[in-house]
Amino acid sequence: MDFDNDEGATIATLYIERTEHGYAMRIDQHSDDYLLVTGALQPPALEPAAYEMDEEYRAQQMMLLHEGLHEVRREYAEHVFFYDEGDPFAFDPGNYVFMPAAGRDGSCFAIEERYARGTDWEDDERVPIGWDWVEKGPALMPDGSTQMRPQAEGTSLPSDIERLIDRARTWAREQSERAAAEEAVERELFQARLREGRGRSI
Repeated sequence: MDFDNDEGATIATLYIERTEHGYAMRIDQHSDDYLLVTGALQPPALEPAAYEMDEEYRAQQMMLLHEGLHEVRREYAEHVFFYDEGDPFAFDPGNYVFMPAAGRDGSCFAIEERYARGTDWEDDERVPIGWDWVEKGPALMPDGSTQMRPQAEGTSLPSDIERLIDRARTWAREQSERAAAEEAVERELFQARLREGRGRSI
């Protein structure tokens, strides 16, 4: 569903998908104006659903996520930087983080592991019960300044791992395509300057 401004230009496209626990809403914004979204309920608590999944299954899905994210890293390594040893307690945006390789402006797609209450943080073999994810990007504020703001965020159960990997892949692909387009423009400008310089030397 498209939403237009008073001039008839589309400012956002809204997608709503049915999920196992309700509905997921995705917004593709087509303008640089600050878009405030209000009224959404918080994601359901993970524990009841996650505890129904045994630890072996959760560990299997954890490895699937790890391998899937590294596959995304390899596919878009030219334009996207990735690390998987982030520490949210040390101000990293997540345990897994994708960032634009060229400009570290704060844009990122980050995934943070969620654990059951009472988890022993010294246990190296602890297994998450789910994952929080957030996509951050620049947003134009009412005063004309630009600040990093969440563009989308959510929570994934172990059974939603494939969808979470797809989200990361979509973010990486969009960043890669944007970077490639900017590089193409820069190459064209460089070639134009070379042609102009040769023309003057004749």
